[in-house]
Amino acid sequence: MKQILFALIMLSLSFGNAFAQNQPNRQNREQWAKEFREFKHEALNKHLNLTDEQKAAFFEVYDKMDREIAKLNRETRALERKITKADEGTVTDVEYEAATNAIIELKGKECDIEKSYYEEFKKILTPKQLFNLKKAEREFSMDMMRQHNKLRNKNRK
Repeated sequence: MKQILFALIMLSLSFGNAFAQNQPNRQNREQWAKEFREFKHEALNKHLNLTDEQKAAFFEVYDKMDREIAKLNRETRALERKITKADEGTVTDVEYEAATNAIIELKGKECDIEKSYYEEFKKILTPKQLFNLKKAEREFSMDMMRQHNKLRNKNRK
């Protein structure tokens, strides 16, 4: 899941400048996010070979889990940015320690969220599909990173 979030961040950075210059409003960012989510759904569906019945149920649960993890990541990154952007000497050791703990605990909290959805996924996916879910997510992330690298290399030329 962390890889997927990284891929999302990388893609948003690569498209961000061009996107922001051409279409700066929130509605367009939401449209981009919707299209990206649909693209991700297609990729996961392809890897997992979901039935039509499974697709509806799975993506409802998967998107809910994804939103929870994204919220957790946003909150942690906001705390990290707050500390990073603070003027020198204004952050206490207690604040540094709290931020560091939040960053370290992020992976465990992500894992807890994923584990909390595991039972729901078991009701929707076959054991083989459930086993392949993480692989499908990794492959999607790798595809996104490859696309990002292609765009970045193309823009450098």
